[in-house]
Amino acid sequence: AALAWRREGRRFVGARRGDRPGEQRCAALAVAAMQRGWWKRDASVRPGAWSLALFILGVAATLVLLGKVLVTEMFSRTRSIGWVTPPGSPSLTSTEHVQQLFPGRMRGGIVMAVEALPGSEGVLASQAVAAFSQNVSARVKTDWRAAQFEPLVIGYHLDMPGGPQVGDIVRKELVSKDERMTVIFIQPTKLAGSWNDANDLLQEFCGAPPSGYTLHITGMPAVLSGDGCFGGVHAKVNTRDMNFELIFKAELCTVPIALLIIGSMVQYVRLLLLPMILVVVSFIVTAALTTPWMDVVPIAHDVPAAVVSVTMAICLDSSLFFLSKFSEQHTDGWPLQSNIDETTKSIGHTITVSGTLVAIAFFGSMLLPEANIQGSGFCMGIAAIACVGTSILVMPSLLLVIGKMLTGTVFRNLHLQPVELSGFRGEREEMQEMRDPAKEIHAERSHWLTMMRFIDHSPVGAILMVMVLMSPVLALLPELNISADRFALMPMEMPALQALRRLQQDFPVGILEPYAIVVTAPEQGSVEHLSGELKAGADAFKASDMALLSARMGLEPDRAVA
Repeated sequence: AALAWRREGRRFVGARRGDRPGEQRCAALAVAAMQRGWWKRDASVRPGAWSLALFILGVAATLVLLGKVLVTEMFSRTRSIGWVTPPGSPSLTSTEHVQQLFPGRMRGGIVMAVEALPGSEGVLASQAVAAFSQNVSARVKTDWRAAQFEPLVIGYHLDMPGGPQVGDIVRKELVSKDERMTVIFIQPTKLAGSWNDANDLLQEFCGAPPSGYTLHITGMPAVLSGDGCFGGVHAKVNTRDMNFELIFKAELCTVPIALLIIGSMVQYVRLLLLPMILVVVSFIVTAALTTPWMDVVPIAHDVPAAVVSVTMAICLDSSLFFLSKFSEQHTDGWPLQSNIDETTKSIGHTITVSGTLVAIAFFGSMLLPEANIQGSGFCMGIAAIACVGTSILVMPSLLLVIGKMLTGTVFRNLHLQPVELSGFRGEREEMQEMRDPAKEIHAERSHWLTMMRFIDHSPVGAILMVMVLMSPVLALLPELNISADRFALMPMEMPALQALRRLQQDFPVGILEPYAIVVTAPEQGSVEHLSGELKAGADAFKASDMALLSARMGLEPDRAVA
């Protein structure tokens, strides 16, 4: 591209007035590049290194142009991966047995919680809550939107199946300890209706809770579909795309902070463009390397979002090493080729070792017997390798080709010091006199070196300082609700999930999928039928002339009697 701009720049400038704005901007950029000499090869750069750098950047540019296709293909080939129960588990046999007896059984129910607002009476003696519960039970059994499921409705103010004695036992489990909340459990028994229609009916209840009370609606169908109700507020959330979107927003918040940290150690602001280029190229390379293996190793839907985080972390870390070293040596007056050679030699070894260790750790997770973790480890291990390779190849090439444009010309600032000529005092004393103040000023103003000196002299003090900075978080640890359930990756603002978290404070709702307990009679019907036939045959023998039958069968009289 640079050679084409240099060769065709004057023709672009002389183009007609009807040309597109993009070509005019291209012409202006080409003229600026020719005037300032940004695209001219530096005198210190070897021709072979220059050609190799242009080739690497050409390949990277091609990948960027194909990036949308590669990334879209990777996202489209992800799949839903659940936790697989080990073969031979009794639960698998029980599930198969239930499916044979009750095909198409509706799994999961709806939990509707009525919670008293501050200043309102409890739910036990409230006539409003009792009337609301009875209205819900009647509506879900008669309204066509929910009646097709033939739901079973259980609540404190409702008649219980199984009689009064069973009802009293169940009612105690449907009210919180402080008697400020009660739940109405709706369990569909048939998979014959439409969830969207039934959800419309539930949202009518969400908008009209009893006076002085608020309503929460959750359950397995509501969580999986992104519906639900929390505090009388309903919202529809896309549970498939929110994982990537939320992580992408989080990364956008952390990128400026990371660039500020890198900028504090790099003297040239324009060099901060390179880390973002490195992140984009590395992610596209990861997509290109991962896609061919996705038929062999299944990748879950949320793995690409995690790969973005890993890619940004490794690329920004390697950019910090590369750019700080390059900037420091460039300020000291190193030639461009020598600067890049030394930076690649020293920093490249460090990045390779650290990236290899990270990749080994990710690939090691493939030994775990879970398909979800295996796919995540494989994909992120590929991302670690792609980031290391891209950092070692693309970053030096970018610095070699556009390093002058991003840094400009920097003259070494040397201040002459007066030297006494009273006599020869030895080589060591004269070397101490001939000092470079620029280096001393740079060393004193380096916050990184100051912090490293403090850690070196007082490691205990550094640890105490970190503990002080983390004290607000440590103080709240006892109050944190740390969960590792299957809903950990769901959007936290989803009403069904918020209602689930609220219910878990007072009720053991679990994953809102009731256990199926199936009681079956022994498979002995055919045996009983056979026994009846044998008995009838024996009675027929008793009513017959045994001696005559024995003689016809050729049996002896003693055996016939027996």
